[in-house]
Amino acid sequence: MTAYYFDTNTLVYWAESRAKSVCDTNVEMKIGTLVERLILDPSVRTAVSEITLAEFHDVICAKWRDGNRPELSEEWADEVESALMKWIEQSRLHVLPMPPKLIEKAMNYVMSVTREKQGGLRAWDAAHTNQAVEWARELGEVVIVVTRDGDFEKLLKIYPEFRRFVNLLNPAN
Repeated sequence: MTAYYFDTNTLVYWAESRAKSVCDTNVEMKIGTLVERLILDPSVRTAVSEITLAEFHDVICAKWRDGNRPELSEEWADEVESALMKWIEQSRLHVLPMPPKLIEKAMNYVMSVTREKQGGLRAWDAAHTNQAVEWARELGEVVIVVTRDGDFEKLLKIYPEFRRFVNLLNPAN
């Protein structure tokens, strides 16, 4: 059974695809369709971390607050948050508990990428990668990280051994 770990940005694109107007880009619809297809497919495992949930909530509230897109309203925020929680309640989307020393490892990864001059790796992206690696170890199989964020690739350059545990899938491709 294939396992997919969703980065926050993927879920935010899904949420934007559910806005009650035409999406800004086809990318939102493409990603939104893929997310729903994977989560509703009983032949695959899907998961997020506790960090993903906190980040998702933060970004959704920020988009609602900023008012740049009127369709990203309170009603929209309630709808996407409820849909996400329903998937969790139905065990279609699993929430992985944070592994031990997740924050310390993420800080170390950020420092390593910085020292190797590979650009900026954000702490939460490092934490997501560690979460996916730990989940892969637990499952005994490779986990596919679904993300549009190029920072994950930077970390895999510095730690190529992680490729035994995770592959990246850019849902916009």
